[in-house]
This record gives sequence, C-alpha cells and structure tokens, in this order.
Amino acid sequence: MQIHFRSELERKMLHISSIWVPAFLYFFPYWPSVIVFGSLFFVGVLAEIGYHRNWRPFHHLYKVAFGHILRTKERGKGMHLSGGVFVLLAAFICALFFSPEIGAMAMTVSLLADAMSGLVGRRFGKTRLCEGKSLEGSAAFLFTGFIIVTLFEKALNLPQEMYVLSIIAVILSTIAELLSGKLRIDDNLSSALIFGITMSIFNY
Repeated sequence: MQIHFRSELERKMLHISSIWVPAFLYFFPYWPSVIVFGSLFFVGVLAEIGYHRNWRPFHHLYKVAFGHILRTKERGKGMHLSGGVFVLLAAFICALFFSPEIGAMAMTVSLLADAMSGLVGRRFGKTRLCEGKSLEGSAAFLFTGFIIVTLFEKALNLPQEMYVLSIIAVILSTIAELLSGKLRIDDNLSSALIFGITMSIFNY
C-alpha cells in the first residue's frame, strides 16, 4: 500500500533538504566527512532499531518526527530500515571511497533525481515498468540527472571526458533506480553507488 501523495511529497522534500550532504562531501576534508557520515549512519540505525523494538524514548520521538512519512514496510514489525538510513550509508561510502567531486555528484544525483522520479512517478506515472516503477518516473530521474551533471561540469570546469562519463553514470544510475525493487537494494543506495563506481572505474 502506497503512502498518501502529501506524505510522499514531504518525504521527497526531506531528500531535497539533504542537499547539504553533497556540499559537505565536496567542501570538507576526508576524515571529517568519514567521521560525520559514519556517525550519522550509526545514530540512524540505532534510532530505527529503537523504533522497531519499541525502545523509549526512541520509538516515540521517531514516530512523531517521521511516522507519517514511513512506507508500509518501514512501519511493520519486521526490521526494515527507512530510505533516510540508506542515504546516510550512501554518503558514508561516498566519503570513504570516492573523490570529493565524484562523491558530491553521486549524492546530488541520488537525492534530487530520486526525488523528482518519485514525485513524477506518483503523480503522472502511467506506464508501469518494474516493481511499481514507471517510465515517466525513470524519465524524470534521467532528465534531472543530466541537468545536475551539466551544472557540475559548468561549475567545476570538469574535463570533457569526465562530463561524458558522468552522462554514462546517470544512465546507469537510472537503470539501477528502476531495478532496485527487483534487486532488493534500496534506490537511495544503489543509484549513488552505481554513479560513483562508474565514475571512479573509468576516471582512473
């Protein structure tokens, strides 16, 4: 069962408000980024364990703050981590393994393109492709990703070959986001990692 569109909108606005994450990855040194996002991921996991196991005050605080935007499986009795925790995990991995430029691009694409994909897919999605994902939502992800990497190319004066790689990485991230349900990998994690891995492998 899907959450109400208003709750979906709030959920995606939370994604968009997390744009500080790629900014932090780009502007701060290696170890502060690793420590900050590693710590936030740990706290996020602890909070969700507390929510699912009814630990006070974790359960009450988490329910008040995020309960209305949780998906059905995230509210269930089983241990299902929310998308926010996977965002923090993706940020931690980006800080740990990717360059600041690649990590920032990967997280920006993951946050903003995923938000646009979710909203467009919920509101305008008619052509179903895979595990509830729509052609319209995937097209929104792809188009948003292209805009993001083009802006990065202009802002950072990236070499032409790196820009071409980023276009390829966006295409692969779109596919990863589309297939995330079938592969049982959260799209907040898969899209960022596929982007970062693609850029890193072919850029060195």
